[in-house]
Amino acid sequence: LPKRQKKEQLHAYIIALGELAAQKVIVLAKEIRKAGFRCDVDYSEASLKSKLKEANKIETKFALIIGDDELKANKATLRYMQESREEKIDFSEIVATLGKLIDGIGK
Repeated sequence: LPKRQKKEQLHAYIIALGELAAQKVIVLAKEIRKAGFRCDVDYSEASLKSKLKEANKIETKFALIIGDDELKANKATLRYMQESREEKIDFSEIVATLGKLIDGIGK
């Protein structure tokens, strides 16, 4: 992928792990975009490791990881890409949480 301009930088890179997760991610991406945030979705069958490498390559600040475990728990894994740490957040709180984080670093 070509390097994104700063003004176009993604707020979140959403990683779907599996078919069921892909269905959830479609809805989630719509909600995130509707709130005014830029996101891309990775539906590929690549490994999580390679998907995270891609997120690093495009210099996104946050990755949302959704797979079978996250679907069962009704929570997404939010990965802070620069700090390599993660936390679980309820699906219903994703947009609000992203909003707070992005406001904190500036859009």
